[in-house]
Amino acid sequence: MSSSSSSCSAENLGNAIESGIANAFYKVGTFVGTKPRITIVIGIVLTVLCGGGFVNWSTENRANKLWVPQNTIAEKETEMYQTYFDSNVRFNTLTVQAASSSKNVLTKDVLLAAMDMHHAIETTESNTTEIKISVDDGDDEKEETN
Repeated sequence: MSSSSSSCSAENLGNAIESGIANAFYKVGTFVGTKPRITIVIGIVLTVLCGGGFVNWSTENRANKLWVPQNTIAEKETEMYQTYFDSNVRFNTLTVQAASSSKNVLTKDVLLAAMDMHHAIETTESNTTEIKISVDDGDDEKEETN
């Protein structure tokens, strides 16, 4: 008997919830149908009130604020890293491929050829009328021209 009375109670509860939701939608539908102008004005006013928050809208485009968690060890370490490595530091990558038919670039001959190429690039200088540019030191040096 207790299972039938509990199912009856659950059914009564479900019916009460369903009739309450149906009654609320009936009232809203009746209001909208009988007073469309007031409904439109209320909709516009609510949109303007809620849209007023867009005045304070700002986007964040600083990578350290977007991708580094704030007030953490990672943020402190990022700041320390930036003191040692300025953002103007450039990193270059070079891919070495063996000229011979062997696919292994880790042989002594290929590595020596790569070091020769590295040395040739590092010691190359470009001279303009007033500035000598060298890869070796990375700094521009003023040079007297005669």
